[in-house]
Amino acid sequence: MNAAATAVGGNNLLSASSGGSATSKVTAKTLGNSPVIAMSTATGGNSVEASHGGGDATAAATASGADAVSAIASARGGNDTLAEGGIAIATSTVTGVNSLSSQATAFGGVGAGNRFGTASATATGTGKSGTATATSQSGAQERLIRGTTTAVIGSTDVAQSSTAVGGASPDPSLAAGLQAVAFGTLLPTSSGASSLLGLHPAVPKALLTPQSTTLAQIVLGGGTPDTLDVSGSHTYSASIAISVDPSQVSTNGNLILGLSPAVVTGNSFDLIHFQVTEGSQVVQDKSFASLSAADAYFSNQSIDLGVPSSGSGALELGFSLDVTAHDPGERFVESFLVAIPEPSTALLVTAGLGGLAMIRRRSSRSFASRYPAL
Repeated sequence: MNAAATAVGGNNLLSASSGGSATSKVTAKTLGNSPVIAMSTATGGNSVEASHGGGDATAAATASGADAVSAIASARGGNDTLAEGGIAIATSTVTGVNSLSSQATAFGGVGAGNRFGTASATATGTGKSGTATATSQSGAQERLIRGTTTAVIGSTDVAQSSTAVGGASPDPSLAAGLQAVAFGTLLPTSSGASSLLGLHPAVPKALLTPQSTTLAQIVLGGGTPDTLDVSGSHTYSASIAISVDPSQVSTNGNLILGLSPAVVTGNSFDLIHFQVTEGSQVVQDKSFASLSAADAYFSNQSIDLGVPSSGSGALELGFSLDVTAHDPGERFVESFLVAIPEPSTALLVTAGLGGLAMIRRRSSRSFASRYPAL
């Protein structure tokens, strides 16, 4: 059984109003063993009105059955050349037994300046096998952030990704109870960056001076649900990729990764893997077979990632966290920032980092080729 729904907001090219909003909802259900697919697509309308913005888009897909059950939701906010882009929210939900697939994708609308629409995607799956995948993207060209999460379905599992350009810090508390999370704010406002000091008390304040550039604030996490219906190890993945044009960065200097203590539930993780890339080069690659080893790495330290090697091209950074566990209720959530401190305080920030070598790196593939612009 297949079911599909599509909603498109109207474009506003003349009148003083925003682009039309779009809401699409679909439900597909079968009582037998036939495959089930529910697909929902929503696209907000575009606008050229300076005081309004692109239309918001909301898509929801729900599917239930036995085996081979899929729900696919895709939302894209409307664009505005003079105001903010539209908000995009996508939600997919599947219920069944085996071979389940829940996919939610949200693209925030493109706006003027830093006024891009936020994007939020949530994928939920209930059953004994399959995957829930959530992807969100905000920004375009010079300022772009993309989050992707994947949760293995072995009970009720939720993957969520939310992205924004500008604004406040992502809230780590919103990751509670979720199995895969990627929250990110690219080029946060000064007030948003300042609020991060409460989350990262040991990160040097020099990273957050007016002359410094906070590139991104990120929350990544993963772990098992409180109840598992299947045995064995499961891996939950979360990642954030960003691309920033050098013209958006007010300072020149080393990239600094400011880590904070992770929020942890349980203590019997099989493996925690954290990786940072610039372009195609891996600049941090850490695997931890014990919680104590992970705590030692993530406990309030600043890591010098060296001088960006992007030259005149876009600065492209990727951050990923994979959590593998087998017991119920094992979750690991890490929040961190990426910044370039002002040159006069760079030595204060990097002092005591253990003499980590600065690495010059060159990207072999552009961010745009991997994540096409909206």
